[in-house]
Amino acid sequence: MVPVPGRPVRPGSGDRPTYAVGLLGDRADGAFTAQERGARLAVDEHNRDGRREFDLALRTAADGGTAEGSARAAAAFAAAEGLAVVVCAGTNATVPTAVQACTRARITALVVRADSSLLDSANLTTALLLRPTRSAGPPAILRHLNRVVKPARTVVVHDLSDAAETTPYVRIVTVYGKLDGVTAVEEVAADEGFAAVAGRVAERPGTR
Repeated sequence: MVPVPGRPVRPGSGDRPTYAVGLLGDRADGAFTAQERGARLAVDEHNRDGRREFDLALRTAADGGTAEGSARAAAAFAAAEGLAVVVCAGTNATVPTAVQACTRARITALVVRADSSLLDSANLTTALLLRPTRSAGPPAILRHLNRVVKPARTVVVHDLSDAAETTPYVRIVTVYGKLDGVTAVEEVAADEGFAAVAGRVAERPGTR
């Protein structure tokens, strides 16, 4: 992690400065508790490294599970001295407003679990998505397939159990032709297993 320029939160061990990592979420949410434990372990591991050039300190803030609370907490984090990054451990209901507040303050926000179409423009902000999502994931997958894998034939397996949510992403291939090479779609009904479609795909070696 590279800290932001500015004064550290306090002197660290020896001559090292200390920068703060903010963790934002709902304390009533078990996922937030898990993220906090992981963050404390990561900060502790960093601070034990004798080669480190700075120390880290973890700060936490509760958003109450609301967008308003998330915006307030993120703004307070951004105004604090020595803050390097805000880890947004909230949900779709809270994280988009936190990202907006961090963007306005030019503070990096790490999104660890939210998956909302409101994050589609995250690449135009100071936010980093730590995992592929339904909203930000498809373009990255398409780029990887087209530029790295370059398959001659690709099969999209469409699980119809959540067709209302997934159809727009399938249409990226079937309607808008964003995937190079030959493409095919295998639909799997909500009450059907994947064994049959897996067998059909396996019959065509080299299919992705």
